[in-house]
Amino acid sequence: MVDKWDSIYAELLYLAPVPHEEWLVFQALCRPITLRKGEYYMKQGEIADRMGFCLRGLFRVHASTRDGKQLTQGFLGAGGFAASYSSMLQVAPSLQTIEALSDSTVVSITYKDFQSLYDRNVCWERLGRRLAEGLLVRKELRERELLLPPDQRVQLFDSKYGHLASQIPAEQVASCLGMSSASLARIREKQAGAAEMVLG
Repeated sequence: MVDKWDSIYAELLYLAPVPHEEWLVFQALCRPITLRKGEYYMKQGEIADRMGFCLRGLFRVHASTRDGKQLTQGFLGAGGFAASYSSMLQVAPSLQTIEALSDSTVVSITYKDFQSLYDRNVCWERLGRRLAEGLLVRKELRERELLLPPDQRVQLFDSKYGHLASQIPAEQVASCLGMSSASLARIREKQAGAAEMVLG
């Protein structure tokens, strides 16, 4: 677990200059949460009161429409930041669900505890801002990606999540890409054929 904690500290340092003594305070406020496949870190409709970093495993971020259809918004692997920031800021029901696709562990901290760090060191305000900016950029990039031609969407997805492909059901990949499972299968078949021609 020690090296895993170190990986989280490295993630924080990438975002903000968090001194080691402040990291120790943050670490003491966090707790690892282990989730089985199919369990939820956060559920749509509930007010989010915590956020965390994925230590291991894989999560799916999705939302359900009024008629019960699930729309996959993205996936989080090791190092990914899991939160419904708008829910925490507005104290309003979350618009998304974060579900474990495999047995996973997330280092979690309550939003109240994270806010308490703001008075300790300016690094925490910077970190909070960078995390919020990261979620906004992730949202805008997804919206831009959905405007791409279908084959380019698949290529981009494979470049981002290819190493996790075996853990993600095809219908969830298709939902994330804004297409049907049949369309995804046709594009993958076409790509496989093109790759064989190049190798041949």
